[in-house]
Amino acid sequence: MASFAIDGGTLIVGIAEDKDNRAFTLAPQPLKGMAEKMEQIARSIPDPPLNVITQEIESEADPTTGYLIIHIPASPAAPHMVDNRYWGRGDKTKYPLPDPEVVRLHERRRITDRDALALLQREIDADPIPADQRQQAHLFLVA
Repeated sequence: MASFAIDGGTLIVGIAEDKDNRAFTLAPQPLKGMAEKMEQIARSIPDPPLNVITQEIESEADPTTGYLIIHIPASPAAPHMVDNRYWGRGDKTKYPLPDPEVVRLHERRRITDRDALALLQREIDADPIPADQRQQAHLFLVA
């Protein structure tokens, strides 16, 4: 899951791949507790933790089995470490990120944080109520 967090991606549990015949078939899995387990994995194994969105699809043949779609949005905190490595994705596989890519992603995160803080500070500076007259808390939102 961590490798998907760089650009975002989707995993589907319950699809079997036949690499020899280049075909996919449905392979329903027990649904009980699977979504919770995947969320727990996403929140406990990658560092920093991942946010995921899961969606269950019940099998028509047996509603206790089915498929789990795991949406991994692009993470502003990417890259995410697993087993002391940062992971990226190719078209079909994951791979350990080389140092220059890790540095680039960390720099992207720093720039994003800095730009967000600058936007917020600009809104605070534009507050129409002078600082010495503020009696209540202010909430600043930037979209």
